[in-house]
Amino acid sequence: MNTVIDACKKAFESKNYIALLKEEEKNKMLSIIASALEENSQKILQANSKDIEAALKEGKPQHFIDRLKLTDERIIAMAKGIRQIIDLEDPIGEVLDKWETVKGLKIEKVRIPLGVIGIIYEARPNVTADCIGLCVKSGNALVLRGSKDAIESNIAIVDSIKSSLKKANFDSSCIQLIEETTRESANVFFKQNDYID
Repeated sequence: MNTVIDACKKAFESKNYIALLKEEEKNKMLSIIASALEENSQKILQANSKDIEAALKEGKPQHFIDRLKLTDERIIAMAKGIRQIIDLEDPIGEVLDKWETVKGLKIEKVRIPLGVIGIIYEARPNVTADCIGLCVKSGNALVLRGSKDAIESNIAIVDSIKSSLKKANFDSSCIQLIEETTRESANVFFKQNDYID
């Protein structure tokens, strides 16, 4: 299991890798991610059923269960969302402004990746795929920390994605999931200023 600090360090160590990928390489990663969701849908649904079962035992309300629940259709929609990100223009390298000083120095304001993005979110496993897709497209490493209610689903989603990326010879360490779901782990995460940008 990744500890909070392990996950943050691994993402930090891989931030240059993801930041320096060309647009076509990032889009290839996104295509692999979308396919991984579809190809591993049964594994993801089995994990999600454990989360649903635990939530029902805890007496969670129906609207909570509805947000937590994955179906074949929702996984297809997650993959479709990733493919829509592929079609977006690459934000990295876009020149936002440029000017020349009186001494002839040319200056440009250019979009670059932030580095490592830390994301804390609730029991919506589809958000796991959305965050990964957006961070890959923008050349950022990421550390995800979902709620305990969706941990089995999140582990299955991230494992499926990372495994598929590794098979295609991509470094998947730019995607990290914190599997500790205690309040203390969130407090530790908040303090990782050396690793999270």
